[in-house]
Amino acid sequence: VETTLNLFTLSAHVERLIFTGTGAFTGTGNASDNAITGGTGHDLLTGGAGADTLDGGNGDDVLRGGAGIDILTGGAGIDTLDYSLAAAATVVRMDLNRTTNDGDGAQDTFSGIETVIGSGFNDVIFGDAQGNVIMGGAGSDTLLGLGGDDILIGGAGAANTLQGGTGDDRYILTTYDSIVELAGEGNDTVETALNSLVLAANVETLIFTGTGAFYAVGNATANLITGGGSGDQLDGGQGDDVLWGGDGNDTLIGGAGIDALNGGAGADILNGGSGDDVLTGGLGDDRYVVDSSGDQIIELAGQGVDTVETSLSIWTLANGLENLVYAGTGAFTGIGNTANNIITGGVGDDTFIAGLGNDTFNGGAGIDTVDYSAVGAAVVVKLNGSVTQNDGQGGADALSGIERVIGTAFDDLLVGDGIGNTLIGGAGRDTLLGLAGDDVLVGGEGVANTLQGGSGNDRYVVSVAGDSVIELAGEGTDTVETALGAWTLGANLENLIHTGSTAFMGTGNSLANILTGGSGDDLLRGGGGNDSLNGGQGDDIALFAGLRSSYTITATAEGYRITDNDAAVDGDDGVDLLVGVEKVRFRDGTTLTLSELGLTPTQTVS
Repeated sequence: VETTLNLFTLSAHVERLIFTGTGAFTGTGNASDNAITGGTGHDLLTGGAGADTLDGGNGDDVLRGGAGIDILTGGAGIDTLDYSLAAAATVVRMDLNRTTNDGDGAQDTFSGIETVIGSGFNDVIFGDAQGNVIMGGAGSDTLLGLGGDDILIGGAGAANTLQGGTGDDRYILTTYDSIVELAGEGNDTVETALNSLVLAANVETLIFTGTGAFYAVGNATANLITGGGSGDQLDGGQGDDVLWGGDGNDTLIGGAGIDALNGGAGADILNGGSGDDVLTGGLGDDRYVVDSSGDQIIELAGQGVDTVETSLSIWTLANGLENLVYAGTGAFTGIGNTANNIITGGVGDDTFIAGLGNDTFNGGAGIDTVDYSAVGAAVVVKLNGSVTQNDGQGGADALSGIERVIGTAFDDLLVGDGIGNTLIGGAGRDTLLGLAGDDVLVGGEGVANTLQGGSGNDRYVVSVAGDSVIELAGEGTDTVETALGAWTLGANLENLIHTGSTAFMGTGNSLANILTGGSGDDLLRGGGGNDSLNGGQGDDIALFAGLRSSYTITATAEGYRITDNDAAVDGDDGVDLLVGVEKVRFRDGTTLTLSELGLTPTQTVS
C-alpha cells in the first residue's frame, strides 16, 4: 500500500506500507512480515507479530518492531527504538546494532538509532560511542551509555543502575537510582525532581527540577548544585563548589574547598566552610558564616539587613552588610562600615572599631572595648547612660556590656558606668571621669587632661606634665603611673609608680604613700605620712625634709626604716620604709650610703 494519509494501519495479509505524503506519519503493520517505510517527517512506525522491516526515512522517527525478528532502520534524524510495549525485559546493544532479546523472545537488528526506550520490566540497555538517549521503564533497569554525551533516564523502577561512561552525561532521576561514574569520564549532570539527593561520586552537576524544598549533598569533586524556588539546603561537600539557592529561604554550605555560594531571593544562610569562599546573598535578610580570612561577601545596597557570623579573631564588614556577630570564644576585633551596624561580641575580650553610622555595640562577657581612635572629631561617651552622646560623626552609638573606651585625637569626654572601667584619651585635651568602681584612666598625649576616678581603687596613667588628677578624700586607694621624669602626687592619692627607664623624681603627699622607682637613678621624697619608698634598679636616693640629727635609721629584714623624731621643726616625715634604695639625703646636705652603715636587722643608728 502506498498512501499520503498521515495515519494508516495495514489490513490483514497486506505486507508492505509506503508513506508518500508529507508531515508526520503513523503507520501500523499486522501479523504478517511487514515492510513499512516512512517519509521525511517525524514518523511512528509499528510492526506486528511478524519479522518486520521498518525504515523511518528522514525526520526524528520512533520505531516499534513488536514480536518477531525485526530489521529497524532509523535513517536521518534523531531516531528512537521503542520497546515500551514489549511483553518482557529487553537487552539492547546499541554498540552492536542489535538486541539479544526484544522482550518477545526474538533478536532485532537496527541502524541509525540514537534513542532507546525500554520496557516495563528489568531491561539492560547499552549505548554506543555516540551520544545516546536511553530511557528505562517501570522495571529495575541497567542503562550503560558507553561513549558520547548520553542522557540516561532511569524511569519509575525502584532500583535502576545508570552508568554514563565517557563523555558529558546527563542523568534524569525520578527514583533513587544508583549512578556509576568513574573519575575522568567527563562533566556529568544529574537532574531530579526528588526532594533529597546525595550526589554520586565523580558527578559534577546537580539540578533540582521539582517543587518544594530540596536537600542536596555534593561529593568530593567540584560540584555545581542548583536548588529551586523553596527553602533548599545545599551542601557542596569537598571540592570547589558552586551553589545556587534560587528563591526561598535557603541554607547553603560550601564545605571544604574554594566555594561560590549564591543565595538568590529569600532570607538565606550561607556558610562557605573551610577555604577562601565567595558568598553572595542576594535579596533578603541573609546570614553569612565565615571561617576564613579570605572569604569574600558580596551584598548590594538595598538587598536586606544582612548579618555576618564568624569565629575568626578579626572581621571587617564589607559594604552592604549591617550586622556582625562573633561566635568564637577568644578575643575578637569587629570593624563596621558606613551603615548603622550592630556588632556583637562573645565571651572573650572584644574590641569594636567605631566608624560612621549610628552603631550598636554589644560586648557580652569579657572586658570589651569601643575604639574611637580613628574618628575625625571629639566624642562624648557616657557608659553610665549606655549611649555615645556624640560619636564624632554626627551620630550616636548604643553601647552594652562595654568596659573600655578609647578616645580620639581631639578633646573627648569619657565617662564610666560605676562598675570599673578603662578610659583612654588620645592627643586632645580630654576629660575622663571614672565614677564608682576600680577604674583605669589613661590621659593620652593631650596637652592637659583632667582625670577623675571617683570612688574605688583607681589607677591613673599620665603622659604629660599638665595632666590634672582629681581624687576626693575617702575615695579608695589610688595609684598614679608615669614615664615622665618627675611627678608629685596630688591630694588624696596614695601610690606613685615610675614606668620609665630614665632618672625620676617622685614626690608624695601627706598620706601614707608607696613610691616606686624604675630602672633609672631615682629621687624619692615621701613627704608626710608613713611612706614606703621602693627604688627599683639604679642608684636611688630617698630625700627627707629635716636635719640628719632628727632621724634614726633602723635596719629591717626588708630594708631600712627611717624615723623622723622631730616633727615639730621640719614637718613630720613619719616613719618611712626604704626598699631597694641605696642612699638617703637630708635637708642639711648630709648623704648616707645605707650599705656602708654596717647595720644588721633591728640595729639602729641615730
